[in-house]
Amino acid sequence: MKRVAIITSSDAGYAGEREDKSGPAIKEIAEKEGYQVVSMDILPDDRDMLARRMAQIADENLAELILTTGGTGFSARDVMPEATEDVIERRVPGIPEAIRAYSMTITKRAMLSRATAGIRRQTLIINLPGSPKAVRESLEYIIPALEHGIEDWGIKGDAHAGKWHRQVSLLSYDKIQAFRSRGAEVEDGAFGENLVVEGFDFATLPVGTRFCCKDVVLELTQVGKECHHGCVIFQKMGDCIMPREGVFTRVLKGGTIRVGDDLRIQAEEAGGSTDDL
Repeated sequence: MKRVAIITSSDAGYAGEREDKSGPAIKEIAEKEGYQVVSMDILPDDRDMLARRMAQIADENLAELILTTGGTGFSARDVMPEATEDVIERRVPGIPEAIRAYSMTITKRAMLSRATAGIRRQTLIINLPGSPKAVRESLEYIIPALEHGIEDWGIKGDAHAGKWHRQVSLLSYDKIQAFRSRGAEVEDGAFGENLVVEGFDFATLPVGTRFCCKDVVLELTQVGKECHHGCVIFQKMGDCIMPREGVFTRVLKGGTIRVGDDLRIQAEEAGGSTDDL
């Protein structure tokens, strides 16, 4: 599941003098789109405080997306764009440009927005307007496209999901069956695999092989792994197939995989089907 952190920039909100309605509006929309809201902060219009919090979220890999609200106008205390520019490593100008262009069809005041967007490490940061109405209009307009900019994650809710090279693990159904024929009593998932796939000898495939399943694209990053210390399967059988037969992939393009879906190697158009996930 993609994680989002929400930051409201407001002196009055930070002091408890005004109810924050824009942050909850972002939360409602984000959760409706399948995001996990990991934090909601109300901070004063302080450039250093805002920048430090955004940097912390990105540097500690707490969220793939940071959505801010407020502080994008002309007031001397409106410093959210400056705080964002202080921490981002790469700009993403198309997002605020799209928001302004769309908002201009609603109000000419949209041209006054100084909002910006950019990337720090693996986290995308986007400035949204301050009013709840404008927040809803802007976020509902851009959020369907954000999924394509925040790939590289893994299976929702899985412990291995994250920004690394072992996001989704695959194991051959045929290898599991052969292991069972030797007397091993193992259920699907016993090896910690995410996907059981029929028709592939994964251990023979080179790193870099790409698999496609509908819209999903996975890239093979590792073949085999060191067996866990004290592995119950190894203790019972004196062997475990995951260290030599299991492979790991990262997600190049996200989507949904269901039992029975066809999996193929991108270059060779080889056939196979997921047996379990």
